[in-house]
Amino acid sequence: MIQGSSGYRITDHAACSDLTQPLYELKMLCFGRYPGVVSPAPAITRWYRRRPGMDPTLCMAALQGEQLVASLFVTVVEMRLGGRPLPVGIVDTVMTHPEHRRQGLARRLLVEALQRMRERGLAASLLYTFPDTVPFRLYQSLGYQPYAPTDYFHMVRSGGFRSSLHYEVRTNPPAEDVMAFLNSQLGESDGYIPLTAALWRWRKDERPAELPISIVAVEHEGRLAGCVTLCRAPITSTSGDAFMYVLADLAIDLAADGPAVLEALLQSVPAGAEVLAPVAQAERHLQALLPGAGLARQPGECGMVAPLSLEAAQALDTPPQSWYVAVESVVGV
Repeated sequence: MIQGSSGYRITDHAACSDLTQPLYELKMLCFGRYPGVVSPAPAITRWYRRRPGMDPTLCMAALQGEQLVASLFVTVVEMRLGGRPLPVGIVDTVMTHPEHRRQGLARRLLVEALQRMRERGLAASLLYTFPDTVPFRLYQSLGYQPYAPTDYFHMVRSGGFRSSLHYEVRTNPPAEDVMAFLNSQLGESDGYIPLTAALWRWRKDERPAELPISIVAVEHEGRLAGCVTLCRAPITSTSGDAFMYVLADLAIDLAADGPAVLEALLQSVPAGAEVLAPVAQAERHLQALLPGAGLARQPGECGMVAPLSLEAAQALDTPPQSWYVAVESVVGV
């Protein structure tokens, strides 16, 4: 624990008593009206803190007395960078109480988290933020480099998709089939976190009622040609919450009829519903397919990487040929 002259104590989540309610209340203050993120709820906070790899000794907090005034999460994963699997600390949910901003708390938490990640032997740290903002410049000053720019694709589902005679749509197919397909299709992508049984359970089976999902797969001649997880999530906006279907784990076999597979996958979205899909600019296949299905490209966040080892620094010398966006780290679903 670090005691500063300003009266703030910097510590980790493991050293704090139950933080579920304080974290929820802090998220409400910071993100309750922040456009584009999941509307905070206690059950969502409890679920998110059970994310496989989230390490309470790396998650940092700032306290004034007993009040939580700033926080961030760190999740340790094996992720591909530069074509090789490396241990990476994903930073997200960086937040400071509005009455305690401009005290350098976010910087202090990040400096401590990065130091602990180095001591732990992690190769790099990853986070997402919007380019050319105050947080973006803060992260740059701490060694994070823009590496994986991401676009948001958005539409209101109008219906009228033509059905395909060549593809069979399956809802909630066997988990092992989808896991094998995703690991085979995305396993060579930078940013990809290999699906394990534990990660699958957390992402798909142990979700709070506020974030229901439907897994949709498309088959052709007995083999999967594409899949997506549709998450109906309350997304905040300046005018109030709006339910959107966020597309996660979207993968389409390059050998398949991409437009037909995408149309088949989207048939499960109700007419009139909003759809949001974060897709890295390096994913040229999906970047080309989504506009044809009616999704408009909008500016999105950027994956920023701080190299903590020579191996990671060398990996960042080459832009990624493909990049997987872990939607839970961007939108929170």
